[in-house]
Amino acid sequence: MSRVTMLAALALAMLVSPSAAATIQVTDAWARATPGTSTNAAVYFTLTNTGGAPDKLVSAESAAAGMCELHETTTMSGMMHMGASKAVDIPAGGKVMFAPNGRHLMLMGLKKPLREGEEISVTLHFTKARPISAKVSVLDVAAMGP
Repeated sequence: MSRVTMLAALALAMLVSPSAAATIQVTDAWARATPGTSTNAAVYFTLTNTGGAPDKLVSAESAAAGMCELHETTTMSGMMHMGASKAVDIPAGGKVMFAPNGRHLMLMGLKKPLREGEEISVTLHFTKARPISAKVSVLDVAAMGP
């Protein structure tokens, strides 16, 4: 390969790579304050993939809880069911919302109750994008969004 061809290929790769990569943003992260001695809480947020490639959210962690799971609420035969999800697809150029009665991040084994006005941190892990640490605002126990 000639030097000119190699330089042209390198320049093209530099132009194409950033737009082809999955670039994830986390916005509007929130959770409800936990009532009484509850040891579980749900975290809600929006994931936006501004890149040109799809990605997947595969796991999460938080120092606020012993365990984090991706969960989804579905309705079958008029009954709501909640269960763990293995991964959440994030399409290229798309958004995925984690909201009450839908997808959420379940914090289990809270190390202390979540109190309104506090902030906790969660780290989200993806198949392609780097891990993202997000600040989660704790809202009123009856909140439906930020």
